Amino acid sequence: MSPRGSRVWRWVGNLVPVLAIAVCALFAPAFARYGIRGGWAASTARVSEFVRTGSWEAASRAEAMAAARVRMPEVAAFLAQDHQLEFPAPRADIAHFAWKDNRPQIVRIEGTDYRDPTRDVLEIACTAPVDRDAIAAVEAHFGWPARMPARSYFVGDAAESAFERAYRESLAAHGCRMALDPRAADGRSMVVSPDYAWLVSVSRPLLAPVAAKVIAVFPAYESRHSQRRTVDALTSFVQRAVPYVTIPPAVDGKERAGLRTPGTTLLEGGDCDSKCVLLATLIRSIDPALPVAVVHFRRGGPGDQGHSMLFVGMDAAADDVTMDLGGRRMVAVETTDGWDIGRVPTEFDPAQMQSFVMIP
Repeated sequence: MSPRGSRVWRWVGNLVPVLAIAVCALFAPAFARYGIRGGWAASTARVSEFVRTGSWEAASRAEAMAAARVRMPEVAAFLAQDHQLEFPAPRADIAHFAWKDNRPQIVRIEGTDYRDPTRDVLEIACTAPVDRDAIAAVEAHFGWPARMPARSYFVGDAAESAFERAYRESLAAHGCRMALDPRAADGRSMVVSPDYAWLVSVSRPLLAPVAAKVIAVFPAYESRHSQRRTVDALTSFVQRAVPYVTIPPAVDGKERAGLRTPGTTLLEGGDCDSKCVLLATLIRSIDPALPVAVVHFRRGGPGDQGHSMLFVGMDAAADDVTMDLGGRRMVAVETTDGWDIGRVPTEFDPAQMQSFVMIP
């Protein structure tokens, strides 16, 4: 072999260990984190993305996505979806609503409420335009795939946090968010939860005509333009015109945490938290700045499913039940039964509050 050939082979021989060390340094962390199959996919994606963009942040994101396709295919498939909420062409039908309000029969004597059957019951009815196709589009878009993990297990390193950001952004586009799990003992575990602010924001334009019609036909006990009268009218409507129903499991492969969107609740009924979000949507369609919060309570009995109430940041009457939430005194509004504003079921106990969500 010529001297030149010997030098080449010596150079190759010296380079191979260096390359081996570099490859191990590059691929070993991914193999340790994701296993052989996931590590290979993640590492090759990281290298190719860095070569393409020159950005370590983009490379870390590509690594996390590639690993997710191997380790959590349901999550990866969700991230790859089109997350844009598309509304069909507007097509409003006329919906008819009717309800009876027996509160004119209630007489308060020495702090106790009595029913006087000789007084008339209010019979109220109205019609309003409702775009059922748009409401169905919001319901279909809301939620996350039922097969997808509902809890967050991310460790917070560069690759995982890039994946977590993408996960959160995708959830947010579908009206969901990662929130602290109030039932978790460690105080750190996160769980996928409905984003009430998203539901109210998206649904408010669709339900504003209904809210306006309800207020227009509701009898004026107080000034027709008072804040309390607005809340009173809409509360009466949600309590009595919208039925309380137990929400069955979804059949479209979506998980919605037992919640319906406000439009679907309006048309088909809902449970306590669904009716709270419906009432919040109707209130905010009339008074966009009025503070509202959904509060979840434990009841403590066997098989306790808890209960949800809406609290509204309006001026309180002297005998209203109130709570301080987010630095503001707010009035209790029960949505599932015919209680007056500021009146609550006897089993209500503020000490049993599990969590509350302010709707900005």
